[in-house]
Amino acid sequence: MRRKPVDHGDIAQRAEVVNTTFHDAYDGARAEASRQIPVLVVLGDDLILVRGGARSVTPCIPTLFHWTKAVAHAPVTVVAAHHRNRSPSLDEAASTTLTSLRASLSRLSASLEGGEVAATHGAVVENLSRIVGAITAQVESILASKRFDPESIGSFAGAVGPWLLRSTQDATTLQLRALHEAIPPILGTLDERDRAAMEVVVAGAHQARARNLPMQYFQKLFGEASGDERRVSYAENAQSVEDALAQVGTRRLDKEIARAFFRDERRLQRDILGDAAEEQQAVVAHAQEWLLRWKSLASARELSGQSLGHTIGEAFSLVRDRFADHLVRGELSYRGTLLAASSKAHRALRGDPRTCEQAAAVPKWPESSFAGRRLRRSTEGQHRVIVVPR
Repeated sequence: MRRKPVDHGDIAQRAEVVNTTFHDAYDGARAEASRQIPVLVVLGDDLILVRGGARSVTPCIPTLFHWTKAVAHAPVTVVAAHHRNRSPSLDEAASTTLTSLRASLSRLSASLEGGEVAATHGAVVENLSRIVGAITAQVESILASKRFDPESIGSFAGAVGPWLLRSTQDATTLQLRALHEAIPPILGTLDERDRAAMEVVVAGAHQARARNLPMQYFQKLFGEASGDERRVSYAENAQSVEDALAQVGTRRLDKEIARAFFRDERRLQRDILGDAAEEQQAVVAHAQEWLLRWKSLASARELSGQSLGHTIGEAFSLVRDRFADHLVRGELSYRGTLLAASSKAHRALRGDPRTCEQAAAVPKWPESSFAGRRLRRSTEGQHRVIVVPR
């Protein structure tokens, strides 16, 4: 009886229904997972504690930190304007940029010179004023001459560089001190159980992830190793508290699913297809090593072209299957290739101890890889026994 043609469009539609049902259930469970524990979100200048449906906001970045950051950006603005300018003569865009920068620095300098900040952070303000003075002089020189002098700009950058590093140290101290003063009152609102369960999400840009200051602070506070991300995590490009909470819910739910299905709570923190891909690549690489070894042995014993071609063809069929089939089928195919190839080698190499030793010295599985450990267990012993004549 003739079979009915498969309607691939109908299959895809049915699969999409299943996927939609999964996503609806997953999204609901993820939202619930994020509500089960207190979450502290570091977003912009604020520490936002989310507990159930309630939120409390604690500002944690002092004004002087922002002044320090702004002053550090100013000399880079001069260098960037120089690089953007297409000729030594000052173009209109660069002139507008530098004129605006000069006016902004003048207002900032006035703020730095007086008030409570200068009295309480004298050394920090003194360093900032030194940087502002150097930038102002450089900008005025460029605007007066209407030209960029590369040598002058290089000297300017070299002189300001050490002051910027000092300013970076000052900014770090200011932010750490502010965090350390803000955290105890926040933790004081939680009972012992909530403090032990609370997770922290640092929201920020991708490039700021490495050695991020709040990440380091909370990892130290909770005794968590860098990269562990059990209670302290980084939310790349998160723009809101909701974005950060979604990450917490995802991580908590994925851990539960991974424990249930794979007995490893961190299994879903890496690509679900990653382990199988590594296994299949290891099989392909090992098969290719065998292929080269068989060709060498065949050449040494002058095997016929037909026999060699058959052996090589079987090895290549294994490589092809690695990209078309699942791992289990691949392992069986690989064993079959080894058995077929070694049978021919056995007939060709009978009675020649030297060549038998070469055949026995086949590559081993890579001990360090996940795939190597798994595949070696499934085939270990066969590749050394089957090729040695009795």
